[in-house]
Amino acid sequence: IMFLEGSETWVNKTFGKKEYVMGLRVTTNMAAIAAQRSLSAQAKKQEHASQALASGSRIVRAADDAAGLAISEGMKSELRATGMARSNAFNAISAIQVGEGGLSEMTNLITRLRELGVQSASDTIGDKERVYLQQEAKSISEEIGRISKTTKFGDKQLLDGSNPEFDFHVGTNANKENIITYKVDGGVTPSDLNLDGV
Repeated sequence: IMFLEGSETWVNKTFGKKEYVMGLRVTTNMAAIAAQRSLSAQAKKQEHASQALASGSRIVRAADDAAGLAISEGMKSELRATGMARSNAFNAISAIQVGEGGLSEMTNLITRLRELGVQSASDTIGDKERVYLQQEAKSISEEIGRISKTTKFGDKQLLDGSNPEFDFHVGTNANKENIITYKVDGGVTPSDLNLDGV
């Protein structure tokens, strides 16, 4: 196929005939380009609105409002720190309750030891019964020792005196006002309670 310059005729050498074709002019459609630009901008706005609705936040990215985002992130950080401080406070309460439970059980056992002592001091029982009372007293003393060694919160011993101080951080800052210190003056093992001779 050959195009003859200056004419609108194509000559097809294969078949030897002439064909007429129309001229083609390529122009720029400015209206379509403007519509495309506007459509693209609207699509971005719609995507931003969808993200804002999905997240529940007016600020989706830093470009929306940098100062507002900085304030928002600071408040989020403060809220998360407050949540953790609250969790620390609940854990502190739980640790104290675990220790209190151990002490309560020890109090019951010591009360029983006193009962056994008063009972064995009376001449209304014989030597054979006193042997049984002594065996019970010894097992109670051993149980007190077991409770003092096994009462823990996490990996912290609570009653054997090995951890004399506990610090519970219950605030969002590092101030000493945000730290509750629990001091243990001594343990409650059988030796601390003078029960070794039982």
